[in-house]
Amino acid sequence: METRLNSILSPLKKLVLVSAIALTLVSCGNILLSSLESNPWQVESIETEATFSDLAFTKDPRHGWLVGSRSTLLETNDGGKTWEPRQLELGAQNYTFTTVSFKGDDGWITGIPNLLLHTPDGGQSWENVPLSTKLPGSPFSVTALGKDSAEMVTEKGLPGSLVLRGTFSQDWPPSG
Repeated sequence: METRLNSILSPLKKLVLVSAIALTLVSCGNILLSSLESNPWQVESIETEATFSDLAFTKDPRHGWLVGSRSTLLETNDGGKTWEPRQLELGAQNYTFTTVSFKGDDGWITGIPNLLLHTPDGGQSWENVPLSTKLPGSPFSVTALGKDSAEMVTEKGLPGSLVLRGTFSQDWPPSG
C-alpha cells in the first residue's frame, strides 16, 4: 500500500516542484523586465542572401562594418540605419568573413579560407595580410588590440585553438 501511495505522490511532487519553479521564473522575469518600457533594438532589413557573422564600429560610433558569407562586407555611416555593400579586390575566391574588429580606426577582418585583412584608416583602404603556410588552420576570429596589432584565433581544433598575438607585418603570424 505504501509503495502504491509513493508511486502516486512522486509524480505529484514533481509536478508541484516544476510548477513552483515555473511560477518563480515568470514572476522574476516580470519584475526584472518591467523597467523596460520599450525594446531598445530596431530591426533593419538588408537585402542580401548572405549570412552575417560579425559587426564592429570604428572610433566613430556611427561608422561600422558588417561581415558575412559570400565575401559580404557592408558599411554604415549612420549608426546602422542604412548599409552599403563594399567590394574588395580579393580575386575570384569567395570568402566567408568570420569576424571584424576595430580599436579606434585600426581594423581587422578574418575569413575562411585563410584570409586576414587589415585597415589602418577605418576601412578607407584594406590590405590582404599574407599568412604563413605554417599557420594551423584558417583564421577564425580576430581582436584588434591597437595600432597595427591584433590577436587572432584559428579554426583548427576549436575549442582550444591556436591564439596568436602580434604586431602587423608582411609575414603573419609573427615568429617566436
